[in-house]
Amino acid sequence: MVGFLCGLFIRYLLSFTLPRSRRKALIFMLLAENRLLKRQIAQQHKRIRFNDLLRSLFVQLLSRFPANKKFLTIVTPETVLKLWKNRLKKYWTYPSKKTPGRPRITKEVRSLILEIKKGNPSYGYLRIAGELKKLAIDVSTETIRRVLKDGYKKGDLPPTGTWKQFLKLHWDSLFCCDLFTVDTLMFKRFYVFFIMELKSRSISQIAITTKPTMAFVTNQLKGFMYDRSKQETWLIHDNVATTPYSPNMNAHAERFVGSIRREILDKMLIFSQRQLRTVVSSYVHWYNNQRPHQGINNNCPGRSPPQTTGKITSHPVLFGLYQNFYRKAS
Repeated sequence: MVGFLCGLFIRYLLSFTLPRSRRKALIFMLLAENRLLKRQIAQQHKRIRFNDLLRSLFVQLLSRFPANKKFLTIVTPETVLKLWKNRLKKYWTYPSKKTPGRPRITKEVRSLILEIKKGNPSYGYLRIAGELKKLAIDVSTETIRRVLKDGYKKGDLPPTGTWKQFLKLHWDSLFCCDLFTVDTLMFKRFYVFFIMELKSRSISQIAITTKPTMAFVTNQLKGFMYDRSKQETWLIHDNVATTPYSPNMNAHAERFVGSIRREILDKMLIFSQRQLRTVVSSYVHWYNNQRPHQGINNNCPGRSPPQTTGKITSHPVLFGLYQNFYRKAS
């Protein structure tokens, strides 16, 4: 660009050495060529773009020779005036000295804020700021607010007030119960009653009957509460503690019903109550002691810590439908 302007300036100086008539002819040819090029650019719907150096050159020339505005064809007078006003504004605008604000928090501090919120869901900005102050970390409440808002938006923080959080607060005292039906080959219907401990997902009690009367359920609950008379126990059951036709409010019980149906009952034909009792008892033993549960991090409710030594072997369970793998002590 600088070379172009230097060449243009040299041609400008050389033009004064030409005869006056030839100089007029040259100016006329340049104006005609300029109009032709502008017409071609307009037909192609394009714009000629200028950098700051060329803009400054036009402003200087027009401020020196204002009468030349009428000869402009590529740049309009309005554009030149706008450029001049912008340049004048920049000339009289003094740069302001910006004072630095608070430094950005590190990723470690952000993770710590989210961790404090997860461990203490009821904490607000001031309480979290107090926890950070104990660790000699100075963070404003506005910064904490932004971090928490971003955490909820990105899913780094779980929503508050969920059923999952409520149930975990009462794991030690919460149980659920339900009834489900099983039909035999001869169209006889049995009712299976069960009670599950939510914390461990283990089946605490199970019974089978053909008549699910109030007396039957009462006897089952009395037997269940016999050893828990001195413990606080809450039992979730349908139509009283939950809204009718809302299986998600008793989801753990509904999940067990779905599991026992998919994993064994839908694969067998039931002929009698005795066979049904054997099948259900075998499944409950496998469910409580050998089957991993996703809800408790793929652990078994009644099993000791994972085995680390011994030869890996297996044996059939549930009448050969599944294989249970374990380490055999040497």
